[in-house]
Amino acid sequence: MVTRRDLDLASGMPILIGGFVVGIAVRVWVILHGVEVADVQHLHNIGRYFLAGNDPYRLPPFESNFPPIALLLEASAELASRFTNVPFQITFKIWPLAADVGTGLVIFALLLHARLSRRRAAVWSALFLLNPVSILITAAHGNLDPVTNFLSVLALALIVRNPKRLFAWSALALGVAIGIKPNPVLLLPILAGYPGLSIRQRVLFVVITALPAGLTFIPFFLDTPDGVIGNVFGYTGELDFGYGAILRIAWYFKTGGLHLPGTVPLDLVSVTRLTFGLAYLALLAYGVGRMNPARLVTSTYLLFYVLFTGQSAQYAVWIVPFAILAGDWFVLAYSAAALFGLVGFYSFFFPQILFGDLTWFPDQLPINAPLYAGGILAMWGFSTLWLVVSVAFLRIDRRERSGLDALLPDSISSRRIAFLGRFRPVVALLAVAGCLWTLVSVFRSVTFVIDALRG
Repeated sequence: MVTRRDLDLASGMPILIGGFVVGIAVRVWVILHGVEVADVQHLHNIGRYFLAGNDPYRLPPFESNFPPIALLLEASAELASRFTNVPFQITFKIWPLAADVGTGLVIFALLLHARLSRRRAAVWSALFLLNPVSILITAAHGNLDPVTNFLSVLALALIVRNPKRLFAWSALALGVAIGIKPNPVLLLPILAGYPGLSIRQRVLFVVITALPAGLTFIPFFLDTPDGVIGNVFGYTGELDFGYGAILRIAWYFKTGGLHLPGTVPLDLVSVTRLTFGLAYLALLAYGVGRMNPARLVTSTYLLFYVLFTGQSAQYAVWIVPFAILAGDWFVLAYSAAALFGLVGFYSFFFPQILFGDLTWFPDQLPINAPLYAGGILAMWGFSTLWLVVSVAFLRIDRRERSGLDALLPDSISSRRIAFLGRFRPVVALLAVAGCLWTLVSVFRSVTFVIDALRG
């Protein structure tokens, strides 16, 4: 007799296997036709410089802005390239390729643990593996963001699966992610504040998370403290996406230059960093320990995309696996808008990223500026819409829960969460007020550019 479980298994496994086969095949094909350009070329140079016995943090500011574990990944790809005579752009991209496979597996396993059917878990996992944003960043662009995404998703999965027994492993996974790129630090209060941990365990979580980056930074910091601070902690990002990029492309149409006037770029990045930080604090005060952690991370990255101006192309992939874990169908429309934005960006600045060795283009194609303008406008506009919808429907409903929400213990109430305790509403209100106050400075910078465009 065929059971319902047998039918679920029979329908789910072909979807999962098909997603993996097609997703890996597409990534491998794009990788094999890629060329060494932009970030990959820069990371190759850093890897060679490091292997030659030099301290990359002695380079000028922003030349080596990744933490030390990233140097090991770059150097290992260079050694593999030397040993096998396989081009660096291929050996290096094995890291994000393997990370995407791991992320797909973790998504599937965690959704099964959250009591989704095998079919639904397979569909969500396949949606990640076939996601065009993930494919572009991993196989065409080439960077380490998919690796930090995998480790961050793994950290979330471990803490959700068994907070008391696996919190140390979760913290270690998150710590290694931070030791590669800094952005996963945004998950630290979310995971350390997960229900079921004692105060001692929360403190240990923070300490263990700090160890990988902290220990690996020591020799470099002793050698050149100013270099570490200037390269890693002083990095301001690029105005490639977000509303800062919209202002910049408008300036390009008027003047032919890509540099906004005066100190506007630095002013925008500085103040919007504070804007995002305060909005993030308000979100933490509301949601830590009470909301689905994947949804909380999704909302965090939406705030980042909408409010912060120092954004690069590879950041677009950060949100994808967490939105999928949250079961948020908006991720499909976001992926379409982000694909538009990424294609516009690459076609304008780095056509070789898109077309690889299939054809040749110069480093910049001004004719594609309108495509880039439309893409970043669509991407920022949809991210804003998604954020507004997410905030409008923020709620904590313990009567009807499914997916990861169902894993939050029923015994948890807002009064029993250690994070900020009874001060949650006060902190949230103060953070929102501070966030609104920073928008005054943002408004001044934006109107300054608009007035200059009109002049």
